[in-house]
Amino acid sequence: MKKWFSVLLIAVGICVTGFFVLRNVNTSKSIKVIAIANLMSHPILDSVQKNILEELKREGYEDGKNVRIILRNANGQMQVVSSIANELVAQKPDIIIAISTPVSQAVKKVAQCPV
Repeated sequence: MKKWFSVLLIAVGICVTGFFVLRNVNTSKSIKVIAIANLMSHPILDSVQKNILEELKREGYEDGKNVRIILRNANGQMQVVSSIANELVAQKPDIIIAISTPVSQAVKKVAQCPV
């Protein structure tokens, strides 16, 4: 139970940080780009991603209208994580939301935007 609570707390922290950063990014672009990278499909990780997307929508960010959301999943393959990080950074998103520690570490190594 503590593990679930910890994961939920981390997810909320990611969301809050993401929204704070997103509100403070350069507003010269009309459509913001948000990249979300996930390590694998797992009930907890999928729940985090689902809640992030729901909260973005609740805050007024709708994919295709005023924001472009890029979703990537490494499907549990650790060797793919760094290539996903490089791919996302190449697309120059305003923010990258990394779900899980390995993804966060890979993205942080190459990212120029908030993670």
